[in-house]
Amino acid sequence: MLDTIATLVLYFFIYSFLGWVAEMVFCTITYKKPQTRGVLFGPYCPIYGFGALLVLSITAPIKDNVILVFLLASLSCTILEYMTSLILEKLFNIRWWDYSKSGKINYKGRICVRSSLAFGFFGVVVVQWFQPLVVGVINLVPTAAQFIIAIVLLLIITIDIIVSALATLGAKKQLNFSKIAGDQTAVIKKACKDVVKKTIKKIGSPRHRSNSKSRNHKP
Repeated sequence: MLDTIATLVLYFFIYSFLGWVAEMVFCTITYKKPQTRGVLFGPYCPIYGFGALLVLSITAPIKDNVILVFLLASLSCTILEYMTSLILEKLFNIRWWDYSKSGKINYKGRICVRSSLAFGFFGVVVVQWFQPLVVGVINLVPTAAQFIIAIVLLLIITIDIIVSALATLGAKKQLNFSKIAGDQTAVIKKACKDVVKKTIKKIGSPRHRSNSKSRNHKP
């Protein structure tokens, strides 16, 4: 049971990383300047990891039928994108992406036809060609090592989620995101990084250390 969970965790991180790379390359080409993507600080986009696991699980019985894999991947990932957008907005009152301001055929700015088609295409690529390669690579890693790697990665992303959430809340105080049109990811990431840098600088300042020592030595 634990070895199966560890393997799934590794699948999740592999596809989260590959999704992060693909989105970063695509957006860099689209916006003609380097882009930092993702809600978190690390080199991964969890939505792609969850999307890949979702597609692999629901298409397992019909994985040889390319058309059905395309349709199921497109539908399931579109629903996942919509729900992710909705949940993030409810939690932080911020939209990381908004297709309604980019001229794409969309629904409430949360999902669009172009992305749905892309999800279907990449779903086929993952199921038909890429997943067998990933399985082969993972199988080369001893079970004990898989378990240790999975635990380390989960600890890292847990810390990242906490730091990113606090940084996002801090960034909201600096910027009015409602006035930023379209994709806000780059703006949010920059604001979050500024919050973290200022916090680290504040903690490392002599004045902060002095105040901390004073509080610690209070009778």
